[in-house]
Amino acid sequence: MEAFIAAMMIIGTPNHIPEDRIRTSGEAIWTIATEMGEDPYLVAAVGWVETRWNPNARSKTKDCGILQVHLRYTKYTCDELKDLKTGIREGITKLRYWRKRFEKRERRKMQWVCHYNGGNVCRKRAQGYGRSVYRMYRKLKWKAKKAGDSK
Repeated sequence: MEAFIAAMMIIGTPNHIPEDRIRTSGEAIWTIATEMGEDPYLVAAVGWVETRWNPNARSKTKDCGILQVHLRYTKYTCDELKDLKTGIREGITKLRYWRKRFEKRERRKMQWVCHYNGGNVCRKRAQGYGRSVYRMYRKLKWKAKKAGDSK
């Protein structure tokens, strides 16, 4: 986990993200993602693209929390999703939904991620989102590998 957090620090610190937010978000992402059997690097990549790991984020389209879960598709309120652990758990649940629904249909690696942002149809903007998540995923993995993480 330390190399994972180190990778997040390397990416977040030059972008003026407070170190305590990076550490707190990283520890929560690692713990919850591994508990739920998900790749913490993917969850962290989505969190970076969505909010720069800000658990208090809220969009004008009614998406809330670190992973920007849309209020229409959850039983939680925006304030509940701003709780770091709740936001991560619910975001992972939504990621799983889109993966299950589209992973076998998409030809390119992790192309299904665009559905997390774009819904049933991945238009150009959502495809760009999917590419951004995949780039950040690879970058986090590479930085963590350099820092000595085995996962």
